[in-house]
Amino acid sequence: MAHTPANPVLGPLLGFLKSNVDAVSEFELMLQLKPYLKAAEPTEDSQLVLFQNHFLIMNALYQLQEKLQEEGKNLFVSPLKIYLESIGSSDEKYLTKGDVNPLLKSYYLDWDNFIGTSADDVETLLDGFWRQYLVSDKRADALVRLGLDADASWKTIRSRYRSLAAKNHPDKGGNILQFIEVREAYEILSDSNEQKTDGEI
Repeated sequence: MAHTPANPVLGPLLGFLKSNVDAVSEFELMLQLKPYLKAAEPTEDSQLVLFQNHFLIMNALYQLQEKLQEEGKNLFVSPLKIYLESIGSSDEKYLTKGDVNPLLKSYYLDWDNFIGTSADDVETLLDGFWRQYLVSDKRADALVRLGLDADASWKTIRSRYRSLAAKNHPDKGGNILQFIEVREAYEILSDSNEQKTDGEI
């Protein structure tokens, strides 16, 4: 069995997550971890280097997700929102149960996908595989914003949206920013949901 090399961002990432209480995006993590990431050489393909740095971050996040569960903490992983929470947290907005995308997790924990990916492969990923999982991650983030589990039915999604939209509607004295956030999350879920019937909104 091939030896899996140590991920250089693992330690710095763990330190950052434990000292940071706010949710961050993957882009923000890239800025924080820049000294530990690969710098593109003039002769290298910039998209490939970007993919490799992205892979290092996601690989480290998923490794830490397993490690931190043993310490009674859950690490939520999405390109748009990454945060650490205590298991059993009462904050419904951020509470998650397990990994929302096991296929994505499996991909990033396989080091062969890092070593064996060429510049041409990255172009293909951007056109197909990555787009597919980006949609999945947007759905996961939308469910979190509505305070729902990954397996929520369309009926549950619609019911929660109506409740939150009514509560936050500006015409009823609600928060306009929260209303927009809820509406955007619902539209993402509506576009990606295959269980609703034609014409149902």
